[in-house]
Amino acid sequence: MTADNRLVWIILGEPSGDLLGSALLTILRQQYPNITFRGIAGPLTERVGQFVSLFPYTDICHMGIGSIVKNGIFLIKRYYQTVRAICAQRPDLLLTIDCPEFSLRVSRAVRNVTKRVHCVAPSVWAWRKGRAKTLAQKTDYLLHLFEFEKNFFSDLPCFWIGHPLADQVPAHKDEFLHAYPEIVSSHCLIAILPGSRLSEIKNCWPVFKQSVENLKNTIPFLQSVVITLPEYEKIFVKDGYLTVTNPLLKRSVFANSAAALACSGTVTLELALCKTPTVIGYRVHPVLAWGLRRLIKTPYVGLSNVLAQEMIAPECLQENFTSEYVTKALKTLLECCENQDIQKGFQKILSNVRTPQGFSLTGARVIAKILGLPEYL
Repeated sequence: MTADNRLVWIILGEPSGDLLGSALLTILRQQYPNITFRGIAGPLTERVGQFVSLFPYTDICHMGIGSIVKNGIFLIKRYYQTVRAICAQRPDLLLTIDCPEFSLRVSRAVRNVTKRVHCVAPSVWAWRKGRAKTLAQKTDYLLHLFEFEKNFFSDLPCFWIGHPLADQVPAHKDEFLHAYPEIVSSHCLIAILPGSRLSEIKNCWPVFKQSVENLKNTIPFLQSVVITLPEYEKIFVKDGYLTVTNPLLKRSVFANSAAALACSGTVTLELALCKTPTVIGYRVHPVLAWGLRRLIKTPYVGLSNVLAQEMIAPECLQENFTSEYVTKALKTLLECCENQDIQKGFQKILSNVRTPQGFSLTGARVIAKILGLPEYL
């Protein structure tokens, strides 16, 4: 038996987790080729880990109380199936990545079977702060993406590994310009990101579209491009908008854009890391908004603003999510995009999300240490 012969079990339940899992496993596989991986994962992590998921990882990817209740019996079956598999295989380590409603329940159930590591801290800084106290019962170690999160988890060994978005190579402007020669580099360009789900697009696109049309009446030669998924492209093409569906071009679009208009989400962090001034627009059902206002403790909604601890990306939310408010916010941003406070905010975000060695190497080294593997150079 070699020194690095270990069995590592993985649980993740959505595409973002699949990206994180594959990045960590790539380094672990390179440095410790005799590790065996098993578990529940997406195609990227399966390929790198050289295993077949116990069942499709989409089975445990449910958002919102309605979806969880609707699929409750099915999720319970998957829960017991997963616990039985872990107890039977007795891995040296269980790595759970996000998907806390399912993965941490399983992790708690196998506490006497294996060492447990959870990657991606619950957003206790935003709501339900009590989760920080109970997390120590559900896992043994925490890998967190944002530097400031360590202050919330004093009862648990925490390791800041950074965010993978901060490790991406800066984009070249020419990539987008070569792919789309109709774009004039000397004219103002706005990137529009109306969401990755159809419900978000239906909610955001009418306001986003009208806001850009308003700006075109005041800014000569204004250009715009919608960044979307291939399955939604026809929605925007029908309205006469240029679209980009190639994810490899996204950061090049950001680099060429004077400003961006985005619904809230991780993309606001990606825009900030590209130093693209952004307006955030979003609206939820009034009843849900009423509840969220009583739960959320942070003064900001956009992740970029939370990390900067100031409003560097104007937020047009709920009753302020109208074309009039969004147009005004965009126009103001375009007029002061070189604002020093915004630029300092971008730098503050970077220091909160990038570790010296990067997400993959830092995370893999922590996992290897917990497994008792010899340290590599």
